[in-house]
Amino acid sequence: MHVILFGMTRAVAKIVQVRYTYLAPLIIMFCFAGSFASTGNTKELVICAAILVFSYLLTILDIDNTPLMLGMILESIMEKNFVTASMAYDRDYTILRQ
Repeated sequence: MHVILFGMTRAVAKIVQVRYTYLAPLIIMFCFAGSFASTGNTKELVICAAILVFSYLLTILDIDNTPLMLGMILESIMEKNFVTASMAYDRDYTILRQ
């Protein structure tokens, strides 16, 4: 695996040098394709477009959108662990004040 990755170093370096004006439409296209392919529902495309517009507005207002993206990614993990903890302590939410 190391030999393969060592051989691909130049190709990855070339990808990094691609201008954002060419790379952004490809990323957006793959985001829309992935959101549709996950469920096959067009409602996911509307959600993806709304997130895109909201993220663009945050960029215009000079607000960092990294915490928002991390929250969206980690939400399911946090919710699962919260439910597990609340079941383990018989829904005693006072343990969260520590």
